[in-house]
Amino acid sequence: MDGGKDKFRAGMSAQTSMGSTTATIGGHGEEQSSLRIASGRTPGMTGAGHLSGKATAMTSQAKLSRTGAVVEVDSGSKSVLHEAKTKHTRLPEPGSNSSRREGPKRSSEGMKAKAQYKAALKIKSRFQDKAALSQEEKERLAWAEQRIEEGRLHFASKPSMASSGGFANKVEEMLANKRQRSHESAAKDIPMSTRKRGPKEADLPPPKVARKAKVSDEGNRHLIVALIDRSDENGKMTEARWKIVHARLVQSLFVRIDEAPTAPMPTFDGAGWLNGVKILKCNDDPTRKWLTQTVCQLEPLWEGAKLEVVDRELIPSIPKAKVLFPIAIQGYRALKLLQRQNPDVPTANWKILHMASPLPNEGGQSVVLQINKESEDLLYPRFGKMAWGMGSVYLRLRKRHPDDKGAHILQAGEVEKDLGLEAVVDAAQDIAVDDSEDEEDVDVTVIANPSSGDEPATHERNAAQSP
Repeated sequence: MDGGKDKFRAGMSAQTSMGSTTATIGGHGEEQSSLRIASGRTPGMTGAGHLSGKATAMTSQAKLSRTGAVVEVDSGSKSVLHEAKTKHTRLPEPGSNSSRREGPKRSSEGMKAKAQYKAALKIKSRFQDKAALSQEEKERLAWAEQRIEEGRLHFASKPSMASSGGFANKVEEMLANKRQRSHESAAKDIPMSTRKRGPKEADLPPPKVARKAKVSDEGNRHLIVALIDRSDENGKMTEARWKIVHARLVQSLFVRIDEAPTAPMPTFDGAGWLNGVKILKCNDDPTRKWLTQTVCQLEPLWEGAKLEVVDRELIPSIPKAKVLFPIAIQGYRALKLLQRQNPDVPTANWKILHMASPLPNEGGQSVVLQINKESEDLLYPRFGKMAWGMGSVYLRLRKRHPDDKGAHILQAGEVEKDLGLEAVVDAAQDIAVDDSEDEEDVDVTVIANPSSGDEPATHERNAAQSP
């Protein structure tokens, strides 16, 4: 009787616990009992005093005690749960397409043939537009053409592989589309800073900017000639002497008008000065021919005059050098000291072309010198070293060989930048002459109208000869 009271007490409270899930049955009681499910599943509560879970084959045998209530589940329940779980995992997800590929399995030979066909298409697209092919490339191209022919015959018999996009079959169509997507993707990957910006308005084409014409083009470069005086070692001519020559040339033009009234007249497109040498630009080949013949026939206009028309490249070169004196001093005094302390170097006709501003913190002063060929040949092997003051200075000379390097070699255009000089430029049309091949000759250039009396402001005034 006492045992029955212990088992079925009014107001008994039982708890079923699994993880964090708890179900309470009955009312209030003095003690709570825990109900542990041995199956490992968490039951659900559908009503007071009733437990339900996924496994319905639970036994009704239970052992209750004052400390708790334990429900034992037999092995049959475990197998039922395991089978249901396994079946549940094998079922396809809702909405998924789990249908297996039906039909015969593709053979390895067919897949290999298709791969070779695609590889042949890529090889042909790579080599077909190449101008010069090596023997190996020719063999690969021949192999590719043979495989392409075989592949097209094979896929032509398959209606499912027919292409509607103008290709032989779908294989070639897919390769072409893939190549197109690759090009588009590569264009998208280019940074915005390096992309070419198109016009803002798609309907209007971008305005064409006229390219600045250069008389140094291959077709017109020979029309730029120099009128030199062979009596001067550098071919120079003073402004006064040029006026005499100019007057004689104009007189020859009047003679041509009288002798051949209908013949085309020689015309020129500006004139200038380069290193004290007169530069003329002919408009055409007949003008250049007339000028050459007329100058040769001129009688000597002054004592020892030897006038000649030559190509611009044949203008005698005047060597120049750049030197940094350790202290700022008057230019002519610095040059005088350099000449006196180096008697073994022929410096008698050296001139100062440019003096830079003194460097800060008593860092010295740079000077551009006009030297001669003899002294340049002597100084180049010893890196331009010369005695000056209490020590020595180094003249920076022009590079003679592409492999020559060092701190005592002038950079291209360095002297011209210091002198503020430019190449021959037409004053009327602003046509630039490319003088990169003769940069050692580019010293000073001033364009003037031959008919005007404008005096060219050159840096060679001090070296001008007297008429």
